[in-house]
Amino acid sequence: MKENQLRYLFEAHRLGTMRAASDYLDVAPSSISRQISLLEKGLGLCVIERGTRGIRLTEAGELLIRYFSNGQTQLESLQSQLDDLRGIRSGRVALAVGEGYVGTVLSKVINAFLSTHPGVRFQINVGGTNDVVQSVLDDEAHMGLVFEAPPEPKLRVRSTFPQPVCVVMSQDHWLANRKTLTLDDIHRLPVALPHRSFRIRHIVEHALHTQDLHWQPQLTSDSLLILKNFARLGQGITLLPPLAVASEARAGELSVVPVAHSALSSTRASIITRLGRQLPVAAWAMLNRLENSIGDWL
Repeated sequence: MKENQLRYLFEAHRLGTMRAASDYLDVAPSSISRQISLLEKGLGLCVIERGTRGIRLTEAGELLIRYFSNGQTQLESLQSQLDDLRGIRSGRVALAVGEGYVGTVLSKVINAFLSTHPGVRFQINVGGTNDVVQSVLDDEAHMGLVFEAPPEPKLRVRSTFPQPVCVVMSQDHWLANRKTLTLDDIHRLPVALPHRSFRIRHIVEHALHTQDLHWQPQLTSDSLLILKNFARLGQGITLLPPLAVASEARAGELSVVPVAHSALSSTRASIITRLGRQLPVAAWAMLNRLENSIGDWL
C-alpha cells in the first residue's frame, strides 16, 4: 500500500470521478485507475464499487480514506509545531465561507493577517451552508464562516454574532420605507430565494410553515449576486442577512427591512471548527484574529 495509491483514491473520492482526480493531480486517468487497481490487488479487497456513476467507496475504501485523512491531519499538526518553533513565518490557512461573507470586512482581516505573516498561504472556498460545514467536518477547511450553523455534534461553534433575515428590495420599492415587515406583508410578492444548500432557505420555509403560508419562488439560485440583482432591478424581493448586502445598502442600491418573526429575527452567523481538531499555528492565529474582529462585522 503506497502513499500515492491512497492519494489517488482520496482525490478520486473527494472530486467524484477519476477524470476529475486526473485533472487535479495532472496525471493520466489511466494512471489513477491503474494505481487504484494495484491498491486493491495488494489488499485483496475492492475499495470502490464498480458499475456505479462516480466514485462510491466500499467499506474497505471508507477505512482507507479515513486512515489517509487522519495521516494528513497529523502531518499538518507536526508541520505546525515546527512552524511554531520558528514563529509564524509559513503555514497554510484553509477557510470555507458562505458567499455572504465575501466582502470588504473579510478581505481586510485577511490582508491585515498577511501583512503580519507574509509567508502564510491562504485557501478560500466559497459555498452554501452545507458545503461549508462539510468542508470543516472533512478537514478540508480549518474553519468556516457560516450562517446559522446546523446542530451537528462534530462541530464546535467558536463565536456567533446576530444576523437576522431581512427583506431586501430596491430603494424605490413601495415597501422600502417600512420599519418592519411581516410574512403576511410579503408572501404574495415575487421572490428570489437561495438554493436549498443554503441554511437560510430552510429557515425561511420553516417560518412560512408556522403561519401556514406557502411561497413559490420566481427565481432560485446558489449565487447571492443573482438574488441581489433580482431585487435591485425591481423584479421582486429576496431574503438575506444584512451582511450579505452591506455594500449595496451603503451605496443606496438596496433597502433592507427586518421581518417581524421570531425564527427570522433571531438568526446568527458563526465561526465554526471541527470538534477535537488541533489547528496548526497559522490557522489558530487566523481564528483568533477573526474572533477579535467580530465587532467589524456588525
